[in-house]
Amino acid sequence: DFYRVVDMMEKIYGLDAAITWCELTAFKYRMRAGTKPNTPFEKDIEKEIWCLEKCEELKKKKQNKCENNCEIYYHATSTNDKN
Repeated sequence: DFYRVVDMMEKIYGLDAAITWCELTAFKYRMRAGTKPNTPFEKDIEKEIWCLEKCEELKKKKQNKCENNCEIYYHATSTNDKN
């Protein structure tokens, strides 16, 4: 399933690679929209939109992960400074 592949890629290759894949795949669907035999223009655009939305979801996940890591680091360093 196309949509589960991105989740597997994230687990195997990491968030940055999955984000890049989504961006590049969205570009591919935009560029080929309406040119592939037996694939309507709208279908390619739907896939492009899905890829862009998934990309934004992954970027938010990455941002939240960074914020959580920064918070953990801050608390760890604050605790160490008191000793």
